[in-house]
Amino acid sequence: MALSSSSDASPSRVKGAAVVLLGALMGALISLIAGQTFQRILFDSWQRNAPRAISTDKVAVVLIDPLSFSLVGGWPWPRYYLARLTEQIAKQKPKAIGFDMIFPENDRLNPDHFAALYPELPSNDRTDIGELPSMDSMFAKTLASAPTVLGRLGLESDGTDPESLLADPLVEGRPPRKTPRFREVLTSIPELDDVAAGHAMLNGAPDSDGIVRSVPLTVIAGKRAFPGFAAELARMSAGADSLRWSGNRLMLGDRVVPAEPDGRLRIRFGEFPRQATYSAGLLLDDKASLSGNARRRILPDTFTDKVVLIGMAAEGSADLVATPVAMEGYGVYVQASKAAG
Repeated sequence: MALSSSSDASPSRVKGAAVVLLGALMGALISLIAGQTFQRILFDSWQRNAPRAISTDKVAVVLIDPLSFSLVGGWPWPRYYLARLTEQIAKQKPKAIGFDMIFPENDRLNPDHFAALYPELPSNDRTDIGELPSMDSMFAKTLASAPTVLGRLGLESDGTDPESLLADPLVEGRPPRKTPRFREVLTSIPELDDVAAGHAMLNGAPDSDGIVRSVPLTVIAGKRAFPGFAAELARMSAGADSLRWSGNRLMLGDRVVPAEPDGRLRIRFGEFPRQATYSAGLLLDDKASLSGNARRRILPDTFTDKVVLIGMAAEGSADLVATPVAMEGYGVYVQASKAAG
């Protein structure tokens, strides 16, 4: 009798248990989603109410802005001007010069390309023009003589095999398990990429709501770990020889940088100081007309012992991102905020 009673009640009990389990799972899912949303609201509110005061002692930003375009022309620039820009910064002895951009193609105004635009040129003139130094070679020579960092980008396809790339600096240890992974890498042309003092990944996807709150300290491409852009600039600023993971901590020499389980660093944002922002146009032409916040005079020690980031800041070419403190800002400022310490 007892067995019969138990058997009869079994479907009801199973159904009840299933409902309870489903409810628990849905509750856990809602709690997870709501919890993450609530955490973001708190994080963003804290950032807006207590923005970080960013020091100008360690970092400066050079913007390729409308003034720069009015002096040089539209993007992409001939690499001659990028070489001059780099020289002007490098002569002040900065700790690092980071390009928040990639140069994946040869300069369109290299002499051989230029000569090809004019088929009516006499053959002797064509030969003479073709023997001139290329814009890329001039830029490469300048990059090699300064503490420069070129950007790279992790891709799923249409890039370069990571195993064929220089890995400098070396990333030691085991990155966190959820570190971003990619199969291939987009780099600048070898003539430029091969001579830079450092290389770093520019990947930095926003959160699911489109807000950037963190940057990856390292990125895995293929089977190798490469430093993120901000982490590499911080390493050069600290004078460390390598980066090393120890659990969820990235070691930059004696400096310890805590990371999230996905290997990303949460950034405390603030308004990047206007007095640490400069127009590339002024470095190329110090007689340019001054107006606006990014167009201030550049003194002989403006960049000395600092990390200098070069980024885009013009309509149609700028890397625009949303952060907890600004719905629209230049991506280079995100990297600069981390590089500032």
